[in-house]
This record gives sequence, C-alpha cells and structure tokens, in this order.
Amino acid sequence: MKILIVGGGIAGLSLAAFLEKEGVPYELLEKESGYSRNGYLGSIWENGRNMLYKLGLGEKFDKIATPITTYSLRTATGKKIKDYDFSRFFSIGAVVFSIERHRLHEWLLDLVPQSKIKFGTTLSSLKETERGIEVTLSTGEKPHYDMVVGADGMNSLVRTLLFKKEYKSYKEWRIWYGWIEHSF
Repeated sequence: MKILIVGGGIAGLSLAAFLEKEGVPYELLEKESGYSRNGYLGSIWENGRNMLYKLGLGEKFDKIATPITTYSLRTATGKKIKDYDFSRFFSIGAVVFSIERHRLHEWLLDLVPQSKIKFGTTLSSLKETERGIEVTLSTGEKPHYDMVVGADGMNSLVRTLLFKKEYKSYKEWRIWYGWIEHSF
C-alpha cells in the first residue's frame, strides 16, 4: 500500500510520523516551499497528547505545553459569546493544553524524513483508475497511490477536487469528521 498525504501541517505530519513508525510507504505534499516559524498557538486535548506519547513526543510536550483552564468562545469580530471553565476536567484527566504550533512542526519533522516531503507541490487532479488513484501534481508528474489523505486544512483542495459541485463553503467555524475502520 502506498499513501499520499496532502498537507504538511500538524495532522499531515502526525500521520506521516505514524506511517513512518509502522513502515508503511507514503509521500507527503506541502504547497509551501518550506516551513517557517510563523504561526500561532495550537490547542491539544488529552487524546492528542496521548498520540504524541505514542510518537515518543509526550515528555517534550508536557515540559512545554500550558494547561488551559478557561476557554473563551468569541465571534469573528472578537465579541465574547461565552467562557467555559475547564478546570473541573483536570481531576479526571481530560485536559486541554496550549503550545506553540511551530514546536509541534519541528518535533514532527524530526520523525519524518525530508526525502518523503515534496515541498512547493500541489495537486492538479485526482482520478480513480484500475491501478489505484492517479494524481496529477503541479510538477506534471502523474504517480499512482492506493490512498489519498486530505490533511490540507479548511480550504481543502482535496475536498474541492473530490466533491466539485457538491462542495459547500462555510463561513467562520468548520468541523470535518471522517470515520475509518479500525483495521486500517
């Protein structure tokens, strides 16, 4: 099985790190020409922290991450809608943490060989064939994969290419879920 991961953010790099650990062949596309230290803070819940432990990054995370006791929900203009008190969850181990996003990038990049990341490359098309999924890259290459994973964010090119006219654009909040059988 050969997998293409589209998007080299936290989700794409995490998947790549797990596939690397398990010896599953993959390639990762990242539209940017490289990584910078630009960015912001990320929030990681306990489940995400557990995943970082499985990748061997948990102790680093615990030393640097800041537990969040209050979450403030605001509109796009900054008007407060509601504050949520998370401190009561700490006693049962359900904690949310804040960490600089670039740190997670750096740690995950240490787990993913640079040779498996194609920087400055995007998808032009996806086509299902008898050999798998043929992708056309911005470089003109047309490799085949068994699976394509869209980890390319809220304005996903993968979703746009797959769903074309059915794709809906949402304003402000977006949450996407996908269920995969445990055997995968």
